[in-house]
Amino acid sequence: MEQEFEEKPENSEEERENTAEEKPVFNEPAGKKEWNKIFEASLFMSPNALNISDLMRVVGSEDYTDVKNSVLGFLAEFNARKSGIEIQQIDDSFKMQVRAEFEPRVSAFASDSLFHPGIMKTLALISFKQPIMQSAVIKYRNNKAYDHIAKLVLEGFVAREQKGRSFVLRTTKKFLEYFGTDFKKQQKTL
Repeated sequence: MEQEFEEKPENSEEERENTAEEKPVFNEPAGKKEWNKIFEASLFMSPNALNISDLMRVVGSEDYTDVKNSVLGFLAEFNARKSGIEIQQIDDSFKMQVRAEFEPRVSAFASDSLFHPGIMKTLALISFKQPIMQSAVIKYRNNKAYDHIAKLVLEGFVAREQKGRSFVLRTTKKFLEYFGTDFKKQQKTL
């Protein structure tokens, strides 16, 4: 049996551009009583930090100040529970994570690392010694660190700035959002 498919008219180039980048927008704003539940669910589901604009979109509000004040209130209330999970604020972004004191006990349940151990060691060195010259990283690690640095820059975890014939390396905001501020403290113990 042959199936017949209806040909749909192609969208104009402008329509394709507009739909490719769109994030879901909810037509009905959530009741303010539900905002804390929505903040919690959003932060739980997201592997990355969410900014105020993301949270405005998910609760269906256009009032930046109102959403920011609400999420700051939620943050204080949530962290006051002293549970094994905390919400960390990084500038105007928020991330849910395991509290540092529980991480060693539960880290075995985490999914595989984003990078292999060699890249993680290079990233730890950059994080611990930043700002650090690329030539120093190569000296401490080895020539494979060139590939590690290229991957870390490509993924947005490390920024590099030309200085003479080498580069100055430092971690980025994405690094803080992904690993949290306790990453440096943990690397000191390695």
